Amino acid sequence: MKKSILTTIVLTILGFSAFAFAPADTNRVGHNVKIIASSVLDIQMSVSTDVEFNFATSANYEAGITKTDAAELKVKSTKPWTVSVGSADANFTSTSGNNNTELARSALEFKKSTGSTFAGMSASATVATGTKGGHSATSNTFKVDYKLNPGYFAQDTYTLPVVYTVSHD
Repeated sequence: MKKSILTTIVLTILGFSAFAFAPADTNRVGHNVKIIASSVLDIQMSVSTDVEFNFATSANYEAGITKTDAAELKVKSTKPWTVSVGSADANFTSTSGNNNTELARSALEFKKSTGSTFAGMSASATVATGTKGGHSATSNTFKVDYKLNPGYFAQDTYTLPVVYTVSHD
């Protein structure tokens, strides 16, 4: 009899403790929704064709040539950003290689189309800054103007690689 009373007491205690740990409302369940957001930094150039300056007349050599909206750039970013432009080459390269003209990269000037002052091309210089967002954000799409006024130089075809780089601030 003692065993059966003891067994009844133990089972009763276990039954109450199991009930105490059971959820009060068994008709609801749930979970967390997590967002894993990676950093995005993307730059695109709308027109990737080469920009040509054709010095065909003496007026071109004396006044120089300006190319308005020579490049259009679009940035997508999750953070504020900076676009830099530059060339690793210190000088334009002559296609023929038969002349000794050194046409410095700084002869090519650039500015954001909405800006007022041209700056000479260097290894790297800031051309624009903007905020997080896609291409539809006001500052995230912009154009760049080029100006070239090197004076008189030897007849040839010259090339300078120009690279735009976007980075987070």
